[in-house]
Amino acid sequence: MPGTSLDICNDALIRLGDRLISSLNDGTPTADLLKNRYDISRRKVLRSHPWKRLRKRATLAPLATKPEFQWGYQFPLPSDCLRLWLVVDQRDGAAINEWELEGQNILSDESILYIKYIKDEENVDLLDDSLNEIISLQLAKELAFSRSGDGSLYDRIENEFRIKFAEARSIDSKEDYQKTIAANEWTNSHEAGLQPTRYPNLA
Repeated sequence: MPGTSLDICNDALIRLGDRLISSLNDGTPTADLLKNRYDISRRKVLRSHPWKRLRKRATLAPLATKPEFQWGYQFPLPSDCLRLWLVVDQRDGAAINEWELEGQNILSDESILYIKYIKDEENVDLLDDSLNEIISLQLAKELAFSRSGDGSLYDRIENEFRIKFAEARSIDSKEDYQKTIAANEWTNSHEAGLQPTRYPNLA
């Protein structure tokens, strides 16, 4: 599967039955259109799921200016943040729910924030083949009707996109570590008809 922006764009053109281009800067109408829509398609795909290859952590210090009301502090999002995923407790990584996203800032009563977010990765060579293929399909979807006027072509690409997206999410989910509890706590509690204090992560 393609590993450069040009490769991804040409893969989209193949799906559309169109001629390939030699460069995104060759000045042709097709190249100009792809150049205009490529980043939009890429960001849509990267934002659509907390892909593990794109996850990143940061410790945020508050801005000097405080919110007008409700919250005690505000924190700027990292410059490469495409999607804020979680605000967590530094000690155990448990999610903290008392915060609000407003513009490019996170509002909270915490004096320091520990966050996990999805990075806006522009170098698609660092992505896996599944993500690159989905970006290509998203780009083809964006151009399908305007390039061909064929609604059935859009439907075929949309269907393939859904299948490939589900496959990529499934693969991504299996790359995570599995949190489990001691077997004796789970089995003993279950056999006694009691609720264990922790449940195994079955995701």
